[in-house]
Amino acid sequence: MNKDKINKVGLFWAMVCGSSSVDQNTNNLSLFNVFEEITVNNLSAQIPQGQPQIKPGDTIAVLFPHEVITVWSRDDVDQEARAEMKVEFIDPSGKVLFSNNPAILFEDKKQRMRIIMKINGMQITKPGLYRYVISLKTLADASAKEVATLPIMVKIAI
Repeated sequence: MNKDKINKVGLFWAMVCGSSSVDQNTNNLSLFNVFEEITVNNLSAQIPQGQPQIKPGDTIAVLFPHEVITVWSRDDVDQEARAEMKVEFIDPSGKVLFSNNPAILFEDKKQRMRIIMKINGMQITKPGLYRYVISLKTLADASAKEVATLPIMVKIAI
């Protein structure tokens, strides 16, 4: 084993869904309610009573349980592989509303691994195309590199 060689880590696939389930016997993953568009109903009900009405640029928290699932692979199962994933939720104007940096640590002798991020809600600023942007920073990288974009169209019903 060459200790000087850097083990390449890459994104295998990524998805946004309502929920998922991992079979205990087979370790197979089932995805439920995969979506690319959501409609937020009755937005005025999201604002606590006594608070001023929504103004342009305001950020509103919306209860919307969902999951961002990523599956990662590596080249060499005999060599340690560590990396850092960065997940950002970005509004139509480019404003980062959410960011998280989980570590990617492969189990011994495993070619792939999955990360399931359970998220209870989201921040929204206006209707339009939002994006989960997934980036990867490995030991060989000076900074994180974007590896996937998961778009979600957000509509607001009045």
